Amino acid sequence: MKCICARKCQVRTDQGIVMLVQKGVVQEFEECPAHFIPVEEIDEAIDFFTAGEAELMERKWSFEEAHEAILAKYQIELKREEGTKKSDVVSQILDARFRSVE
Repeated sequence: MKCICARKCQVRTDQGIVMLVQKGVVQEFEECPAHFIPVEEIDEAIDFFTAGEAELMERKWSFEEAHEAILAKYQIELKREEGTKKSDVVSQILDARFRSVE
């Protein structure tokens, strides 16, 4: 099952290696370890201003939600045409965040 890291923590892999995992990272586990939440169980709205690429790709959200949030904060319109993939929209969101000057 896919799980999202809720806070920065360490996880032991199947090979016995301990690795540091940052908040928002999505990883595949048979059962979610401590500090991880199954993607399917997350009810709250996604935060387009702090969510990482992996979280944006795995979570469900509508283009309209993303468009409104990015337009309100960064004054940038997201573009969508016939055949636009979710990964293209995520790239636009991340680009708007990285280019912002606050």
